[in-house]
Amino acid sequence: ARNALEKEDFPRAAKEFDVFVSNAEEGRASTLQAKLGLADALYGMRYYGNAAVRYHELLTAGPDSDVFIPAFRGLRNCARHIAYNAVTLEALTQYYVGNAPQAFQDSYNYFLGKFFFDYNRYDEARQYLGEVSNKANDYADAQYLIGLMGIAEAGDDQDDPEWAKKLIGSAQHFESAVSAAQEREQARVAHLAYLALARISYSVGLFDVAIYYYRKVPYDSTSYVNALHESGWSYF
Repeated sequence: ARNALEKEDFPRAAKEFDVFVSNAEEGRASTLQAKLGLADALYGMRYYGNAAVRYHELLTAGPDSDVFIPAFRGLRNCARHIAYNAVTLEALTQYYVGNAPQAFQDSYNYFLGKFFFDYNRYDEARQYLGEVSNKANDYADAQYLIGLMGIAEAGDDQDDPEWAKKLIGSAQHFESAVSAAQEREQARVAHLAYLALARISYSVGLFDVAIYYYRKVPYDSTSYVNALHESGWSYF
């Protein structure tokens, strides 16, 4: 099975790992490794949903297990292809990963922060997203999500004397997202952050500033149509 996986003969690998797992004793290290191999084979076959479930199951072995880190990385890879946000992912909060490499900690914190963000649990989301270091590959995304939470919490009650202050306060996170995204050549995040900065500027009446940010979104960006359409309102 391992040989088939290395040769990228994923159907054969999946079949052989499945046979092994079906006859293996639960909880043994060899069984966990076989389950990881099965998940990897399913991922190789682009069965991302099935692979995600397998990776998720392996995480219950805990951070002391040899399969924990590769299973989490596999789950994150699946989440880049499909929407996987099972409510049971909250159980990952019970694990301490402070002894893992910093890059893994950053990825873990971002993943949990994004999970809570998707469920509108902003206090918990901010707790984890705030732990993503500024050297992390996910830092720009983390800052962008923190900014979005700030906008959501500011609301749209313009009669609130704190409304504009709250809204503008979110801008620093979008600015951080832009800087980090540019350093990492993550154009998608940078363009989304520019849109957010433009919308904040427009909302508080800084129309020239809004136009400046809208123009930062290039014509070949997936955000360009939105930027072009919305910038038109800033001229009136």
